[in-house]
Amino acid sequence: MSEPPVRLCCGKRHYGAQCPDGKVMCCLCFARFPLEKLADADDGRKQDVCLACAEREQEMLKKKARDAGAESGQQNNWNKNDIKE
Repeated sequence: MSEPPVRLCCGKRHYGAQCPDGKVMCCLCFARFPLEKLADADDGRKQDVCLACAEREQEMLKKKARDAGAESGQQNNWNKNDIKE
């Protein structure tokens, strides 16, 4: 069997996302974190995203949903006085 690749996260050889020192590199900010500082997926497993980036990502998704809702609401929000007869 061949050796594992040298990973950019820690500069050491290993398979998978977890480095030999137990840390994982966040795929969004590229900082390294221990497992307890990583976000949980819906199925309970750890993601390769730190808690801070996961929170920012959720806020961006909420804002995007609000903005999309506001745009669709504006399109359907008309006043009967706007209709010209």
